[in-house]
Amino acid sequence: MTCLVTWIGVDSRGPTSCYLASDSRFSWGNSGIGWNHGRKVFCSRKSPDIWGYYGDVLIPSTVIGQIVETIDEGLLVLGEDSHSLFKRAFTEQLKTYPKAIAKPFGVIHCRRGGSDMTSAFTINHLSWTPQTGWSENGLSIPLKSQVVGSFGSGKAKFKYWSDKFQSSDTGGTSRAVFQAFCKTLQEAKDPLIGGPPQLASLVRVGNGKQQGVVWNGEAWLAGLRLNKGDFSASIEFRDALFQRCDPASLTLIEGAQQQPLPTQVSSS
Repeated sequence: MTCLVTWIGVDSRGPTSCYLASDSRFSWGNSGIGWNHGRKVFCSRKSPDIWGYYGDVLIPSTVIGQIVETIDEGLLVLGEDSHSLFKRAFTEQLKTYPKAIAKPFGVIHCRRGGSDMTSAFTINHLSWTPQTGWSENGLSIPLKSQVVGSFGSGKAKFKYWSDKFQSSDTGGTSRAVFQAFCKTLQEAKDPLIGGPPQLASLVRVGNGKQQGVVWNGEAWLAGLRLNKGDFSASIEFRDALFQRCDPASLTLIEGAQQQPLPTQVSSS
């Protein structure tokens, strides 16, 4: 199962960023068996698109991976109708999937149209169940920094922490959302969610960005623990406080702004 969260960052000029965060645990029903290295968040390096999923693992992880590869090889160009193209790929792949083992799943697709000050973010929720088939809806983009949607078995636990952070003096910021998400993973004693966070983002310019995370004294990328060593990262890393970090030294990069927990949460 999963805890999947998407949110929008807003500044004085309007929406400036879009994020997806997920845990890394694959679990098998209520068996108590879990694996903390499953990839759940994806991005394209050739288009302004990021994806995350919840529920069943096999279909969404496979199809999203296929679509990202096709885009990045220049074999598929997503435009303003990219949500419908994305759905078409899922529909086609599911037709031949064994119905006896098909289980419910959902996919969040975040996209940016335009660039810089003409940019606009869209977030689409596509889901499927054996009983009801396909469902699709666009999520409303807020006018302030806040959660747009949370999904999966960890949704209720995330809401508990999100409410605490949003009522604190850092409420209405991207850091408050990510800190609440990390608190959910740290504090939740739930066999269905866990492992290191995964993070992807879109900003006003450029394409999708996969971001690494410094978690419990180690550097991670998309559920993969990175070996310690003297390496230079080509992507941004964040820690559980949403501070920009060096994945080799595991410390804040020079000039990074500190983002401590709000007193209302750290003292509770």
